[in-house]
Amino acid sequence: MAEKGTSAGGGDMDNRIFVPLSTYMRRVANVDYLSGIRVQVRDVREMEETATDIEILLRERHGTGSGVPDDFRITTPTEVTAMVEEMQGTFNLFLILVSGIALIVGGVVVANIMLLSVSERRREIGLRRAVGASSGDIRGQFLLESAGVTFLGGIAGLLLGLVVNILLERFTGTPALMTWHVLAAGLLFSTGVGLTAGLHPARKAAAMPPVDALRS
Repeated sequence: MAEKGTSAGGGDMDNRIFVPLSTYMRRVANVDYLSGIRVQVRDVREMEETATDIEILLRERHGTGSGVPDDFRITTPTEVTAMVEEMQGTFNLFLILVSGIALIVGGVVVANIMLLSVSERRREIGLRRAVGASSGDIRGQFLLESAGVTFLGGIAGLLLGLVVNILLERFTGTPALMTWHVLAAGLLFSTGVGLTAGLHPARKAAAMPPVDALRS
């Protein structure tokens, strides 16, 4: 058969054996019924109509009376797509919640580190103010440092994600894709967390009286 590669479920489509149906039923599975049938339509626009015709035919063949529920299930690609989208939506929501918690925790950690840095660098702040730096300069310095730390952390996280994607694709054969939108969003959010977490420490450093800072 022609090569097909990997299926949507991650299986190897080229690692299969085809045998006659009657041989499989009699010698392999030892059954006298079909557990599933795949139907390929010539025109996708006829898919829903074909599914309805198959349902009517199966109910007639199974002797299913009026008002009796089907003893079979027909699944169309439209239904599969809807199920996948629903599962993907739930998975995405879970990832958003986990990411949100991680961002909050990371922001708290960065804020505490920057507050500690402000306390330990009181002399530096006082010296800078004494030689002409304004409170805005001090505020901008600490905001830049806070954003820089999380920006570098975002780059490290993206590089780690790329390495994991490459390893997964190599060892599992499942294609892994990371678009530039994801990369940009990761860096944007990480930098935003740094700026938000650094606001209070930066304001505290900028509001520090130069004389008191030099005396400490």
